[in-house]
Amino acid sequence: MVTLLSGLGKEVIIMETLLEFLRKVLKGLVREISAYTFRKNVLENKKTTPRRRKQGGSQDKL
Repeated sequence: MVTLLSGLGKEVIIMETLLEFLRKVLKGLVREISAYTFRKNVLENKKTTPRRRKQGGSQDKL
């Protein structure tokens, strides 16, 4: 019975370590994606409306 509990304890520690690692990876991904989105939307100051080309004079092509 004692060996069963000690083996179970190791599995719990390994699982907790794995979950902590995955949590840190996901936290980093969310942080990077948020920073990328913020840079694109706020810092680059792109015009939201597309510009129209200036109309040239009406020249008939033959």
